[in-house]
Amino acid sequence: MNKLDAKFTQKIQDWLNTPAENRDIMTGASLLLAVSHNRALYNSILAKPAKFASKLDYELRKYLRIRLDNMSRADVARLEAKVIPSVKPIVEQAATITSDDEIPTGTGHRGRRADHADLPAAVQQLYDDNLRYYRQMVLLFNELKAMNHLKPCDRYEKVKMLDTVEREYRERLAAYDSFEVKPGQSVDDAVALATMPTDVADKRISAARKTLSKYKKMLPSLSADDPKRTEAEEKIADAIKTIRSLGANVSFAMLEDLSRLGVVITL
Repeated sequence: MNKLDAKFTQKIQDWLNTPAENRDIMTGASLLLAVSHNRALYNSILAKPAKFASKLDYELRKYLRIRLDNMSRADVARLEAKVIPSVKPIVEQAATITSDDEIPTGTGHRGRRADHADLPAAVQQLYDDNLRYYRQMVLLFNELKAMNHLKPCDRYEKVKMLDTVEREYRERLAAYDSFEVKPGQSVDDAVALATMPTDVADKRISAARKTLSKYKKMLPSLSADDPKRTEAEEKIADAIKTIRSLGANVSFAMLEDLSRLGVVITL
């Protein structure tokens, strides 16, 4: 992704925050030319500023939204080139759907599970919620098809929404498809993991691993009767519990190291 000039983005924001009657049209037109490279529109604004004032405002706000997302024009085009082909196979299966309660199989999804009725309510909800996400995808995809005559920057808001909906859709279906209560894992922990956004789970696992590493390094310097050692062992146990509850593993090498340091963690 290109690194955008934050100062230039601020100039656009400052111009748009200026009351309409106090705006310098030449400055605004120059800002728009720099981001859009549309010289014909630039010339039209300068020739008839009153007529094109609202157009200038609209166009600059459009590019400001894109820049505040740290997206360049090339980034916007790449996003659309990624999202549309990814969503298309899902949407094209709409014709095969025979019930409003069905989500299309294929694209890695197995459909409604045979044990759906026996799953925890929160896991069933993953599937039910995705019916709404699926319909949103179909709607947005068709809206974008009707906007094919527009430039990527003019379709950006819809493409961004479609990208978000698709990621939510795929993540929920993956969690639904793969849900299981693993050995040593409680049902509540399994449900919490399945319903937790992947990025949140990854951050919690990463934080727990850092905690584990930190307190493992402290152990050699702490005597058996030192209160800090008890605290360190508790932190280690809690970190391992968190890692396992989120579906990740602690390596045998780490467990062996802890054992040599006098901390035994059961598998």
